[in-house]
Amino acid sequence: MRELQATRGVFVYSVAGILTLAAVYACWCGAPLIWDGAYQLNFSLIVQHPYVYRTRFHTFFLWQPLVLLSHYTSNRTALCMAFGLPFLLAPVFGLLVSWWLLRRQAPWLILWVIFGVAIAPLPGQIFVINDSIFQQHLFWPLFMSLFVRLDWRKWAVLAVLAVFQFAHQIGLVLLLGATVAALGLAAVDASRRRPLLVRACVAALLAAGAYWKLHHFVDPYAQDEMKSDAIWRCWGGTRGFPVAGLAFMWAAGALFWIGIQLRLRNTSSSQRMLFRLAFLCVLVGAVIWVYWAGDEHRWPWVAGYRRFVVPLTVPFYLLCWLDYAVRIRPARGALSARAAAWPAHPLYRTMGQLLAVVFAVVLGIQSTLFGSMVRRLIEDMRQYPGVIVPSSAVPWTVNTPMDHWAITDLAIAAQGKRPTQLLLSPEGIEQIRANPPIVPNQLVYPQTDAHPPPPNSNGWYDLRPIVKRLQAGRR
Repeated sequence: MRELQATRGVFVYSVAGILTLAAVYACWCGAPLIWDGAYQLNFSLIVQHPYVYRTRFHTFFLWQPLVLLSHYTSNRTALCMAFGLPFLLAPVFGLLVSWWLLRRQAPWLILWVIFGVAIAPLPGQIFVINDSIFQQHLFWPLFMSLFVRLDWRKWAVLAVLAVFQFAHQIGLVLLLGATVAALGLAAVDASRRRPLLVRACVAALLAAGAYWKLHHFVDPYAQDEMKSDAIWRCWGGTRGFPVAGLAFMWAAGALFWIGIQLRLRNTSSSQRMLFRLAFLCVLVGAVIWVYWAGDEHRWPWVAGYRRFVVPLTVPFYLLCWLDYAVRIRPARGALSARAAAWPAHPLYRTMGQLLAVVFAVVLGIQSTLFGSMVRRLIEDMRQYPGVIVPSSAVPWTVNTPMDHWAITDLAIAAQGKRPTQLLLSPEGIEQIRANPPIVPNQLVYPQTDAHPPPPNSNGWYDLRPIVKRLQAGRR
């Protein structure tokens, strides 16, 4: 028994290790600064307080280490680690907490967690600091709790994770899904009907709380994003290669699930073929994503994937639910030793590790490309003769992930505490040449009445030398 548990642990921890290495590499490349990331990093450093958007409170806790670290170092890589790892390690955290819940009672379900944290959000994972993808990672332990008995320690951990479902509006949808899943399990698992009904009530109450928050703390940006034109705009960045690759991953999960069911029942000799087809689907999906990730012009608007991450993950939630329900129903609450055992087929463990490798490769390619673009951006700025670099001087950024309003903050963050140049849009150029001059993030600085404002006590960011050079050039 101990050897079996050790084998289970090695498998899960190896997957967690691959996901962790991918997270560290992405931060080393600077991927957390993509899109809104650079602005939110700069905001946190300037005000010495974690950036918090309205009632999305989770970043207040996640970025406290970033603020503390900024007192002692200005190393961009170190700060990027503190900024991005809380988000990029969310898949690892969701996996390991789910395993803690499942390992003694339903260990076979961990494969669906791997599909859920490593594959379903992968096309949008490069948007590192995104709230909705982060929130879904933390939802997997809550979903797994429906399938096992819980003691007080597990209830306590789940209570903390449930709080995070109030950070973003996506929590309402996830909690309603948990309610439906618990009611469905109560219908098929008579031996656990009462605790499942209790959990359905708890999930419904949490969903009601999320609904109350949604209507009493209005988020105008979220309301705008729910309009039809915004939804179609986000879908435009999601369709194509991201969904095509994911479709093959759905097929892989379905084929693997059918193969497992046939193996448990010994009713077919086609199990091996199904497993091979499942692996082939994963490889085809991976090839599609690798090709897509290999050119930054193919994924400039994939940040919109976050709007669809929940419905695109539903097939994996459904396969997980079926994997439990189909096994438990014939047993009437008592799984046979064969059905409850960790699947002996080595392809089961290999599948999980392959999914983790796909995650690491795709995210690694995108992170590498983004890091290369940042270096090119800074080099092009250095080659420009003026202290103010117009955005038109870097035309290659158009239709890439750098084609975003926060590119100004990205250029500042990449230069450190005392930038020597500013990359500005035409509007930004007009503002800094005005009298008095208005620098980027003017209103964020503690002393907004100064032009330009001095940096905070830790020196983030000092734009006064740039303004002085501009004023000297006018004389």
